[in-house]
Amino acid sequence: MTGHPKTDRMRFLAAVLAVCLAGVGRAEVEEFKPTPAQLADYYAVYTNGDVKHLRSAFDTPRSSSPSETATAGKKDGETQLLRGFESYLTHKFIVLSRDPVIAGGSQVTIFFQGKSDAVFHAWVYDRGGGANRYELRGFKKANVPKDERDRMAVRYRRFLDDPEHAM
Repeated sequence: MTGHPKTDRMRFLAAVLAVCLAGVGRAEVEEFKPTPAQLADYYAVYTNGDVKHLRSAFDTPRSSSPSETATAGKKDGETQLLRGFESYLTHKFIVLSRDPVIAGGSQVTIFFQGKSDAVFHAWVYDRGGGANRYELRGFKKANVPKDERDRMAVRYRRFLDDPEHAM
């Protein structure tokens, strides 16, 4: 551990995800059953500003015209990045991983509840300070084969079926 709480938490989440994914290649997949401590650490990821910003960015294209979006301090670029994915954005999402990006910010890998046909990578940049410190700079479907997504849906069923602990 590095002694830095955010880095330590990200490494812990990555380790939990690695353990979970270790069983993904097997024919029979079991649902992940975390310990209470693992669950508490996982739920804490939803308190991070970058994860909260994703929800805000996903809601903005549906609730605002492009001019209102810019007026509210959102970048039109965020709305452009999300074009074509509107059918996903109405659903809550779960975080599969959250990793630092060398260019700044973090890559948040997500799975939408009720739309488990795709996994997404989002790059959220932290500009530092101010009310609008986070910016969505990248959003794309991850290259995850259908059989692996199906196994993930079984493995993470607990989270995909939990509307309270999703964003």
